[in-house]
Amino acid sequence: MIEINSVKKAELEKVSEKKDRSFHELIGKLTPSEIYLIMGATRGCDFSLPIHKKVFTARIRYLVFGGIVGGMVRERAELTLNDILGLIFEAFFIGLTYREGIYGHYLDHIQDALRILRGLTESKEGRDELVWLFDLTVLLRDISRMWGFDTYEKIRVHIAPFVNLDRKVKVEITLWRTPSELIKKLYKKRISLRDIISEKFFIRVREAFAEFLEAIRVKNYDTGLVDFVVARHPGKITMRVFHIINNFPELSIIVETGKEGEKRWSPST
Repeated sequence: MIEINSVKKAELEKVSEKKDRSFHELIGKLTPSEIYLIMGATRGCDFSLPIHKKVFTARIRYLVFGGIVGGMVRERAELTLNDILGLIFEAFFIGLTYREGIYGHYLDHIQDALRILRGLTESKEGRDELVWLFDLTVLLRDISRMWGFDTYEKIRVHIAPFVNLDRKVKVEITLWRTPSELIKKLYKKRISLRDIISEKFFIRVREAFAEFLEAIRVKNYDTGLVDFVVARHPGKITMRVFHIINNFPELSIIVETGKEGEKRWSPST
């Protein structure tokens, strides 16, 4: 059991300033199993998914504890296009590296918490946000399973009210085999956001990943020891795919979204 009395009164007051009810009041409305499910969602994933952690885990932490907990919290409901693209790439590379099982376990925790918190949220705006995030987790799970066109189309519909999907952005995919070898340009175009969030584009990414794996096999490296990092930067998203022991080969994907990628919007409006 969680010892509520051990939480200082001053800390509870801080939480109350940040949300509709205090942690103490929230716990009073939950069963022990619901408390367990929500606590599971505040821990984060068992491997590094920094954008998922920011969008989902950090938001749930804030809704439950306010700003009094350590680690990452997300106080505002607003998101950006770069957040969404980062989530898509993280989910996609989870599938390419055969970790969709453990990823699904993480999403189970997130969905449980969103479902419980939605039932306790008094404002329509708050409920709408949680429903929107829940629906997004369903689509991301499908991406990790390498499901096709429907999923990308649904994500476009999901974000269409907030994003100009016809806006052109610069995309570049490169492969660097060795330090002494020139970087190979596998893809370099200006295409629309609609075309990036599409099955056709991610088939091209999968082909680039296959070429990366072949470069690893040439070096007799273990292809099971492949990892990736997706990162947000001002005006762009980057993906780096690499062997965890050897620095090369390296696959790089850069999507330059500019101001469109940084524009903030709330999924509840």
